[in-house]
Amino acid sequence: MKRVLNLICLVLSTALLFGCLGCEEKEVVHDTTPESYVKEEIDVGGFVATTTMLYEDGTMYAGGVDSNESPALLTYSVDTGEYEITPLGCDGKPNGIALCDEGIAYISRREGDSTALAILHLPDGTEIQLAEIIPSLVSTWYQVNMVYCGGSLYITSSDNCVELDTSGNIIERYTFDGLIYRLIKLSDDEFCFTLQDNNGDTVYISDGGKPQISDELTTLLNGSGITNIVHATDNELILRVNDGLSACDLADFSRRAILDWVLTGFAPSNVGVILYISDELMFVSAKDVIDDVRSIWRLTPGEADTSDRIEIKVTYFEGGSGEVANAIVLFNILQDKYYAIADDLNDKTGEESVLDKYDRAFLTGEIGDVIIFSNSEDDIDKYIEQKALVDLYTLMDNDKNFSRDLLLDCAHLPYEIDGSLFYLPRQFNFFALVGKTSNFPDGITVSDFIKLSESGATPLADMSRDNVERILLFAGIGDFIDADNKTCDFTSDEFIRLLEFLKSLDTTSEAIYDEKDAVPYINDEYLLYEAHIGPMVNYMKICALFGYEDISIVGYPSDTAGATESLPLNILSISAQSDKTDAAWEFVKFMLTGASFEYTSTEIPALKSALEDIYVNDSDVRYLFAPNSARYRAYFDPDEEILEDSGTIMRINEELIADFERFIADISVPTTTEAKVREIISEELDAYYAGAKSAADTAEVIQNRVQLYLNE
Repeated sequence: MKRVLNLICLVLSTALLFGCLGCEEKEVVHDTTPESYVKEEIDVGGFVATTTMLYEDGTMYAGGVDSNESPALLTYSVDTGEYEITPLGCDGKPNGIALCDEGIAYISRREGDSTALAILHLPDGTEIQLAEIIPSLVSTWYQVNMVYCGGSLYITSSDNCVELDTSGNIIERYTFDGLIYRLIKLSDDEFCFTLQDNNGDTVYISDGGKPQISDELTTLLNGSGITNIVHATDNELILRVNDGLSACDLADFSRRAILDWVLTGFAPSNVGVILYISDELMFVSAKDVIDDVRSIWRLTPGEADTSDRIEIKVTYFEGGSGEVANAIVLFNILQDKYYAIADDLNDKTGEESVLDKYDRAFLTGEIGDVIIFSNSEDDIDKYIEQKALVDLYTLMDNDKNFSRDLLLDCAHLPYEIDGSLFYLPRQFNFFALVGKTSNFPDGITVSDFIKLSESGATPLADMSRDNVERILLFAGIGDFIDADNKTCDFTSDEFIRLLEFLKSLDTTSEAIYDEKDAVPYINDEYLLYEAHIGPMVNYMKICALFGYEDISIVGYPSDTAGATESLPLNILSISAQSDKTDAAWEFVKFMLTGASFEYTSTEIPALKSALEDIYVNDSDVRYLFAPNSARYRAYFDPDEEILEDSGTIMRINEELIADFERFIADISVPTTTEAKVREIISEELDAYYAGAKSAADTAEVIQNRVQLYLNE
């Protein structure tokens, strides 16, 4: 099958020669409508695959563990469904498998062991520790891959590709500058792998000799949404993309979609190994979205049964977390009235930015009924100005089963515009300054911060100029703006003093203490801590840092209540183009519930009941904090003994919940106007720090620019 490689190289090289690879004309030759597939869980006696699945002469092979979690080999007849599970005499789970002419080779590794302690088991019974083959693996946990091509075994890991015979003798060793991953067998004697280096991802290909860079495959695999080659036929490469599988025709580079994971009933992040036999038959190892158990599934063409459910389209851009796709699959399983179709813009061809893809979808009318923006970094306010989004308050207020009171105020009020709510974060977290309530009973102003610093006190561990500038300008900028009257006062003595203070700071600052060391905060050597505020465990860490004294969100310095930095995730909205807003609202509500996403210790859900679900889910967990430290260990087993004098034990209880909820109730978020003004100021500060202008002159320029912005 060497002609596969030759065909790849010939066609791709020709495409590059004539300038057609990746061009607009070829990109549009992409059928984005996949066939419908139905999934069927196959009976393999509780076997769970932990290696790739291989196919030969009507039989599927996979390494894994049996129902007793013992290492085993699965042999499965694709035609009859008969299977055999053969125990493997190894210590640890199989990590890789290869079908050799002499039999089966596999790699095993115990949990917790480094890659070096993994064992290669050869068909003749020989066992070799991987460190003997690749010495650089000692004390490391690199990914190991293995294929059998042209009569040799190839093992890749770290920066090595080693060729062995089936008796374990090294034939050739190749070392590369970068980290090797994704070893893929293209044919009986051809394979390729991806090398990650400082320049990104590069694909190397081998047809029996030393692997060489394939510019053609590198270009192809770095295309939008492509994550891996799954299989090669005589005229196509079968590609895994973010939302499913597609095929690339080697003659004209047209792409055709084969299947969509969500339509097939899988959350993309739950799909592991893929065995492509043909368009008519595939197998995948995947976890079920309900019980989270991994099984092997047979996929065959067929229509998904959506009966008479109302179909809605969900447009989103997801960079790999799989949260939205998981929620769509779960929604479709639990719902009997509505059915959601996934429209992941990450899989759209072209080189546009994320926002360009949203713009195109709006302009062409291809935008979904529900629109989910991944975060607030993009300029999504323009869609509100264009009246492209529905006021969610109108849907909430007309829903007898939902009200605004069910949401945390800090989740929706910061995004309210003139009494309307056009988008709502599904979850969020914050960054803010936190301190002992006794030290900051009334918060802290910019002037207070400067006075503390000039008195010899150290407000922050990191007093570098860039860090202090960011902190003082974040909320304090609002002190110099009268948004109602559209005026500003940046030529005041107070602002000029701020500029002079910032210039006096060193450009770098080294914190003396580890950030988890509580001693300097307990002893008031550092007065404030910039905290990441997510759910409960983050709050516990802050409590430990300040010696379990009463703490408050001080916020970033400001004459008014100190504001915090909001980091919303999965921002939910509904398109004004939709004629199914009621159905879209049902999906938005589902996205807010705790049932739609995994509990997390890094984000706060917008829905109060979802936050309560986290409390319940973690109520039995005990957190042991080391003395004078914010370092902790979580104990999930309620019967595990903890030595009483080994630290402070914290767990979720009513008192802690009440304190935490009072804590987040104090959160306020600055306006978008202030964000734009901060950009203007930062631009002018560079020239001021360089000595090109005085503080007064810099303040005058800032005054004029901000006033012009406010007038506009």
